[in-house]
Amino acid sequence: MGFFFSVLIAIINIMCITFTQLNTPKEQLGKTMALVTALSSALMPIGQVLFGSIFQALGHWIILIFFFSAGITAAIAILIRYLMKRTYNETKYTPLVFQQQE
Repeated sequence: MGFFFSVLIAIINIMCITFTQLNTPKEQLGKTMALVTALSSALMPIGQVLFGSIFQALGHWIILIFFFSAGITAAIAILIRYLMKRTYNETKYTPLVFQQQE
């Protein structure tokens, strides 16, 4: 079960970083990525305390905790995918990787 969550978290992180990089002007990219990294690092202990408290209160319902976490993770992944598709369709932006080199 832990491996499943690790894979989901990795996929969501890749999607979030890609979305951020595609929607940030080049001159702001370094500052934006530094802010994203700092915020995610700062919020990680809060999430761990929150999850630890929930786990202590509902320890005997561990499967419920895992399914709830999986549902939240899947909802975030679907939301990010939707936002990426919408942004791509609205801007018709082609990432530099796919542009023709002259």
